[in-house]
Amino acid sequence: MPCGCLNAYKANQLWKAFTKMNDGGCTTDNIPDITVEKFQIYPNPAKDALFIKSDLQIKKVEIYSLTGALLLSENNFNGKISVSSLQEGIYMVKVYTDTDLIISKIVKE
Repeated sequence: MPCGCLNAYKANQLWKAFTKMNDGGCTTDNIPDITVEKFQIYPNPAKDALFIKSDLQIKKVEIYSLTGALLLSENNFNGKISVSSLQEGIYMVKVYTDTDLIISKIVKE
């Protein structure tokens, strides 16, 4: 919903049942934000390898095509994942931690 419209949505009968609402980046009701200090993917664009740093323990890393096809999956992540088998293009990376699912876009050169 647009920023500044939260009260209008809360007052509307159809939307009243929703307890957690976000009005255009103005987070409410204890929805956690991912901070840049907790998470970093580099280099982006990548050629052969992608490195991921996080204050949180990374459980699994998955790389998807933009059509949603799972292309790579790493369950015992050690900080680096090879992307050399991927064609040049744009991909989505899902990083699973103990507490979060982080999704980011990467470019493969």
